Amino acid sequence: MSADDTTNIPGPEGWKALLANPYLAGPIKFILPIAIALAIFAALYLIEPYQQFLVISGLLAAYFVPPAGKESIIPIAIVMGYPWWLITLAIVLLDVAVSLFVVWNFDLALKIPLIGRLLESGMAAGRNYTDTRPWIRRFSTIGLVLFVFFPLQGPVR
Repeated sequence: MSADDTTNIPGPEGWKALLANPYLAGPIKFILPIAIALAIFAALYLIEPYQQFLVISGLLAAYFVPPAGKESIIPIAIVMGYPWWLITLAIVLLDVAVSLFVVWNFDLALKIPLIGRLLESGMAAGRNYTDTRPWIRRFSTIGLVLFVFFPLQGPVR
């Protein structure tokens, strides 16, 4: 084995090469979730009459305002005459876009002056809590699944 053999290691190909480049990966991870959300609204604009598009856009915006959620927006949209699959698909795709944005850009959120400090203190408090109670760590995954599966929104005032 010569010195030249070690330098001929193949690099990533195709889309993996794009994501391996930090100058491209950052903007892609920032822009792609926003593009998904815009594509959802563009598709709704193209398939629905304008007045219905405005109503369904309002419902999707209300979905992000507590205590409105899937359990209230989907039935309201169905009562208003929208197909269940359309509103459900739109909400799922919006959830995917928001989840991707949060996961891919959490490090950026930590750099925002006030929000970053709040997130850091919340993460430290959670880490300290689970460090002092190691038995909680064993149930954390199933607890998170149950919390997401059964949304508890608290009292409505």
